[in-house]
Amino acid sequence: MGDEKEGVPVGLLRAVDQTVEIKQVGHTRSLNVHVTAALMIAKFAEQTNKVERGFVGIFFCLVLLIPVFEYLFFSVCPLHWSLNKNMSSEVLRGIDPRGYFSTFFREGVFPDGRGLLDEQKLVFKQGECGGVGSSVVSTQCVTVSCSIEASVSLVSDAPLVDIKIEPSQQLPEKDAEEYNSLLLSLFTIGNFVKRENLRCLDICDKTLPLEWQLHITIKVLSLEGSLLDAVVCAIGAALADTKLPSIALDHADTDESVIEKNQIRADYRTMHKLTLEEPLMCCSFGIFVDNESKQSKELLLLAPNFEAISVCRATCSVIVGKDNMVAVRERGRLANFSLLKKMCQITAERRQKFVETLRST
Repeated sequence: MGDEKEGVPVGLLRAVDQTVEIKQVGHTRSLNVHVTAALMIAKFAEQTNKVERGFVGIFFCLVLLIPVFEYLFFSVCPLHWSLNKNMSSEVLRGIDPRGYFSTFFREGVFPDGRGLLDEQKLVFKQGECGGVGSSVVSTQCVTVSCSIEASVSLVSDAPLVDIKIEPSQQLPEKDAEEYNSLLLSLFTIGNFVKRENLRCLDICDKTLPLEWQLHITIKVLSLEGSLLDAVVCAIGAALADTKLPSIALDHADTDESVIEKNQIRADYRTMHKLTLEEPLMCCSFGIFVDNESKQSKELLLLAPNFEAISVCRATCSVIVGKDNMVAVRERGRLANFSLLKKMCQITAERRQKFVETLRST
């Protein structure tokens, strides 16, 4: 049986074979344990018609004594306090994850001691995965690699970037496709790199009627929290690492015929770094509602892991650019816009630190 406001914890619901609900009318949100038990026994007797009335009476008497037993056990019996005091936190974590996390959240920390709004450690390395640019990014919850390959095409209106987050055992294909669509939209509106900066240059920095196409592949190495945070950083770091060769074009400017592939040659003697927009930053948050306080209190959690996310009412991923919020990915109910403003502020501060780190590498 669940608590009065939140019901049965999700972790327990997943473990049981069957659930039973007592339908209610009006504003009452819960029933006492003994009332619930009495209703269940009466319904069972009615449906089976196999329980003698005498036994039903005994059952009802025992049920009505439950409040007395509750009082003796929870208020008088010293054994209860001994059991509660010595109960393993891991046992409580499995039985009542919400109760387990709420004891920490009220103190302003995660179970590992990190403050609710403290940054996770962000580590990245560039040039580790081959291609024209690459990176490996690791947070406390997620590690991803990003590699970029490049090819040359004629100037057109076709997309110049394709992104593929490879599905894995930890990341279903449907979720990977959702992330791919979101990230591709960020490139389409020029948040990572503008289209004109993907024009090919010759050895004299002359712009050619050719464009670079970027093929970005992301592999998930570990996943215990928000993937989007690590992926956005990994793409930014890999693009900053990208160097493209000059192009030698064996095709006269006055020649109006179509440029053939055999007329395009990469010249690696001169390499060009991409001209990028300011890097983006993504931070994911959980909103935990503490219903046991006098007034329901919303607590903001920065970069919670999956276990902490499971007890949150809502989650929100905020992507911020140099001057404004670029995108929001929300799940659940986010009604407090002051929280959204705070999320944007935290993300912007973290983005600035990331930019400074990129410039120093």
